[in-house]
Amino acid sequence: MYNANEIPKIDGSLFYYGYECPDFTPEKLLNILQSHGFFPSDYIRSPLLTNGRLRKMNDKFFLCIKNTFEDPNGEYLELIGAKSVPSDSYWEISWHPIKYSADGTVDRRWSIFSMKATYDLMEDSDFCQKFLNCYQELITVLHPFYGTIEDIDFRVRLSTNYHGSVVPMTYGKIRYVCWGNYFGSSYCKSYGLQRRFLKLRDKKHAPYIMKDIADGVFIMLTSSPMEYDSEECWKRRMNLVNNISV
Repeated sequence: MYNANEIPKIDGSLFYYGYECPDFTPEKLLNILQSHGFFPSDYIRSPLLTNGRLRKMNDKFFLCIKNTFEDPNGEYLELIGAKSVPSDSYWEISWHPIKYSADGTVDRRWSIFSMKATYDLMEDSDFCQKFLNCYQELITVLHPFYGTIEDIDFRVRLSTNYHGSVVPMTYGKIRYVCWGNYFGSSYCKSYGLQRRFLKLRDKKHAPYIMKDIADGVFIMLTSSPMEYDSEECWKRRMNLVNNISV
């Protein structure tokens, strides 16, 4: 459950390795965000550009953002859309690259690109569709090995049940699924997931959407992520897990 000081949000995260998307450029990513209304943002936070403080977006930051994505020592970048801060209604784009410890070892093995939005925004059908369209287009540029769309608190509870695992595939078995899921080419090839997904298409309680994107499969359990805890969504979660686990 959310704490009293926490704002409920839907999170869409993509987990990827930079070397698997050699055609990626900051321009491509920013163009996608811009085409869906997520760039430029109202506010920005970055160790490189704002010393880790939340600042109002201006022309200087706008021109330097590309450098943040190209900086090998970059830590993170956050772009926030809100009329003012603090606010109970906002969206956030965040990028966390592969992180290296002081001794040069890898502290986090993959990069994470995330989109977040508060409930009131996601309840608006137009905004929700814009959010989902942007997420799917980002897949074509980042080529993630895995992706999720889920309520933040619910996602934490799901992963906590399985020892905090970020990626639910263990020993060839999918332990849980989120409202939205993306399984990249490595998972699809290793576990024959596309064949298993095809068998589900016409079955009762099949996912609302299953489609191929960038050599992987994108799945939405219902028409809106705000239905993540509905009875029908639960039936589709269980059906998906039971039918595609190896």
